[in-house]
Amino acid sequence: MQAPVVFRFPACFDEVRFDDEHAGRLALSVGGEQALPKGCANLWAEVMRADRLAGDDAVLGAEYAQRARRLFERDRDSGDAMAATVGGRRVFTHAWDDKAFSFRYFWVELPEERWLQVLCVFDPAHAAFFKRHVMMAFFNTTLDATALVAKAQSGASAAGLFATEPLSTDAKWINDALQCAEDFRAEQKAPKSLNVADECFAELAAKALNEQGEALVDGVFCQDWATHYTYGAHNFSNPDSDIEWQDNDGLLHVHEPPWSTSEVVEVTAGDGNAQAVDVSWLPHLAALSDSVERHLIQVLDQFVFGEGAGYADSACFEWVKLEAERLAGQPMTREAFLKRNVAVGDIQLLPGAPAGDASIRVWLRCSWDEEHGMAVRIDAHGRCWRDDDV
Repeated sequence: MQAPVVFRFPACFDEVRFDDEHAGRLALSVGGEQALPKGCANLWAEVMRADRLAGDDAVLGAEYAQRARRLFERDRDSGDAMAATVGGRRVFTHAWDDKAFSFRYFWVELPEERWLQVLCVFDPAHAAFFKRHVMMAFFNTTLDATALVAKAQSGASAAGLFATEPLSTDAKWINDALQCAEDFRAEQKAPKSLNVADECFAELAAKALNEQGEALVDGVFCQDWATHYTYGAHNFSNPDSDIEWQDNDGLLHVHEPPWSTSEVVEVTAGDGNAQAVDVSWLPHLAALSDSVERHLIQVLDQFVFGEGAGYADSACFEWVKLEAERLAGQPMTREAFLKRNVAVGDIQLLPGAPAGDASIRVWLRCSWDEEHGMAVRIDAHGRCWRDDDV
């Protein structure tokens, strides 16, 4: 009898295990038999209740798993599923890349408030290649959701729940995977970032934009800004309330070191045309960094603490600030609080020199919105405003 779930992943996932310590868990790994490094990509699949999703602390560590769970709950509650389905069932996902981990979760909604969770963890050097191919392969999965839940509830083993049908991979596929890893390692050895004070900055930045489509640049302004927290402000209540349900325990997550900083930014040509942009914007705004920071604080203060200007009521952010102060054991000004909640992300150069009405676009990473952040425009005078066109 065919298993309720049939995965079709590339044949290099040739190490198949049914985890005895986690009843009903299937584990797949690259076993190293096709010239790829052993363990460079790993997958785990199991049926779970919603309250246990993203609980893979032993694989990722608690912080990564908890972040994934928060984002899953947000997307599930808002109905923000992927466009494609598996077996006609909704799919939610979350991906993450940094120096420590590169991973992707898939969560497939099942009957009886159960979920099929698939966690894919990749070696950073192979992540770009495998993420793309695993995504395509995942949506070839055959799923009988009703039978899967019934078998899982009856205590069936992983061998009774899951089966695999390897997708063939030829020599070119393997070589492409190896080349991707080599490109990654070469990129890691290349100079990490440019500095606007360097004598040849303009030449090197323009060259990087033309050849690579991006340039990494040491922080241009707000270098000490960083995101030390993650939270959903709209969930916060008055911490001094006598009402029992108004409890903020577990809502404010503190990250030390911060999960994002402004020390290095990625600069791109906003319209994709590197020839039309002017890299002199960067040293120009670096010279105006005090003015830029002052104007950014004004924009953020209005968005966060203004009357209904933010995505949550301004009182919610006041409550977050109060909780942060109590955790730190000292009061914080609004400015200090904002600097611990925002980091400069990407800078998009737009056509035109730093003069007149021209401006550039800056993406800010924000503690209250880990994935999307906030876009602002900055003009040649260092003045800032929210960019509502993106």
